[in-house]
Amino acid sequence: LHSLTVSEGEEQSVTIFPSDINFEDYPAQLHLNKGYSLLLREKPDLAIEELDKAIELKGDFAEAYNLRGRCKKYLDRYDLALPDFLKAIELNPEFGEAYRNLGNAYYYLDKLDLMILAFTKAVELMPNSALAFNNRGFAYQRLEEWKLALADHNRAIELDPNYGEAYRDRAAAYEALGKKELAMKDVSTAKEIKESRKDTFTGVKMYC
Repeated sequence: LHSLTVSEGEEQSVTIFPSDINFEDYPAQLHLNKGYSLLLREKPDLAIEELDKAIELKGDFAEAYNLRGRCKKYLDRYDLALPDFLKAIELNPEFGEAYRNLGNAYYYLDKLDLMILAFTKAVELMPNSALAFNNRGFAYQRLEEWKLALADHNRAIELDPNYGEAYRDRAAAYEALGKKELAMKDVSTAKEIKESRKDTFTGVKMYC
């Protein structure tokens, strides 16, 4: 094997060389990639089957545990997702996305103190992630900590000025703080961003 060119559509392709492949982990990685693809196509049950195989082949595969948790979260089984996120973090304590996903699971399981701790760790590990800050801001809203929520939404928008949901969430914080004009302005901005992306966005919404 000298090289392999993988194509997806007419314009997207990548050439893989043997030196780029860890053949020991390749089978597990292949199942992980299939899992991602199936989740993006809104087939979480099939994705879980692939991720089960990945974990069977590689028991310390933090990315596979994290993605399997996301699939279970997609099915609203936060109780089943939680152990996967915790296992991913046990295997990789610096896994910021797993902490963010853990925070979301705690949010829906009403474990509010643990929720903030998880989101804060995610922010520490991913200081340039608008999604991490906005998620924590939304969590602060759940606790009616509106000023803290506002600060996080502000930071999310600084990091990504085209993050429509951050404007929408910040509008709720402004509304709670009695800043109605600013809230209305953010609602308008969120709508404009949504409309501008309507014709070009073809992916699956995978924010939380």
